[in-house]
Amino acid sequence: MVRRKYFQHSRIPGGPTLATRLRRVAYRGLPYAENIAYDSDADATRIVAAWMGSPGHRSNILHPRLRYAGVGVAMRIPDTPPGLGSTYTMDYGGTLD
Repeated sequence: MVRRKYFQHSRIPGGPTLATRLRRVAYRGLPYAENIAYDSDADATRIVAAWMGSPGHRSNILHPRLRYAGVGVAMRIPDTPPGLGSTYTMDYGGTLD
């Protein structure tokens, strides 16, 4: 997201959706979800607090079938030009059975 200067869940300009990215790494768990955030001065603790204050993001974090998580952090934000700050992505995966 930072390199391509966009901030979206579903469609990367010229790139794959979350579902496609999961299939590419042979992940077959259901359900799956994603939380994303960026800020010029927020740390990970404040990002998670913001997610917990948002009903949709909180639902992803607390969903009983989302048992696996992967975290990504980029040390820039997807502005034009890229600015100082951090971009966070947390992908969640469901049961594999």
